[in-house]
Amino acid sequence: MITDPEAHGLLAEAIALLAKTGSFKDPATRLQMLRVAKAMEAVRHALETRAHAVALARLRALGVTAARLAKIFDRLEGGPLLGLIADGDRAAANWSAGMLGHGWHGLSPTSRIACGVGVHHASFSEASDDPTLHWIASGEVPLYLQRSWQVLGGVIDTALLRSLSDLARSMHEYPDARSPVFAGGYRDTLHQLECMASALLSLDLRLQECAWMLTRLSDRLDPLAQRVLSALNTRYSGAPGAASTDHVYAGFDPAQQHRMRAESAVLLQLSRARLLDDTGALSIQGHTAVIEARRLLLRGAAAPSCRAGATA
Repeated sequence: MITDPEAHGLLAEAIALLAKTGSFKDPATRLQMLRVAKAMEAVRHALETRAHAVALARLRALGVTAARLAKIFDRLEGGPLLGLIADGDRAAANWSAGMLGHGWHGLSPTSRIACGVGVHHASFSEASDDPTLHWIASGEVPLYLQRSWQVLGGVIDTALLRSLSDLARSMHEYPDARSPVFAGGYRDTLHQLECMASALLSLDLRLQECAWMLTRLSDRLDPLAQRVLSALNTRYSGAPGAASTDHVYAGFDPAQQHRMRAESAVLLQLSRARLLDDTGALSIQGHTAVIEARRLLLRGAAAPSCRAGATA
């Protein structure tokens, strides 16, 4: 089984070898283009698997961690979560909990990719027409897409990507000269392939970051949130109305409360972030959310008191 790094490496190697020749008329070039197409399909499949992993991390962060935070927010008059939980977060948490409980594989392939890249579940029907998400999910670029439509920010023409995808699934080792793969200029095609490989690697890295950070934030917040809920259930079991913040948080020092607010804010920001913009390029929103999460996690890893609080 080819791993993600191996897939990206094989694609880069295939494109580098293609750069050593200079014409589509060369039989060696034509065979090498087939290798590029198959390597690109391997990268696409790895990216699909990666997006599924991020989707599951996102569902857990929302359906478990954010759902616990929402329960705390609803039962307390104030506290560190004051002003953090929006109605959209609660709706996303409820939907995610349902997906975790009943299985998310009933979603369409494109919707599962959309979930991974942070598209809100209410917009999944629109995501089905997104050429980038459609290609990642199925390896196909629908024929109805026009030249004005963009995949991965427009780094590659949709006609060329469609032809490469068809070539990767073809059993013909030597496609004829009429194949659209060989219709453009050699250097322009090579440049598009290089840009495509770079965009795929960047997206893969962004998905890796997002999955790791969502998981780490959930792991750090879950024990603390569970302690707060236990305190609520112990001291205010069956009590009507909101509980007193001071009494519930009496067993938590200010540093723990501050950490809870900071980590909750970053988790919610990351869970809301859409990693790709409307053109299929990496979004500024996703970039900002990842930076904020990285800063918080690195700062927490360097502070012994925070580590102690996380395991308390």
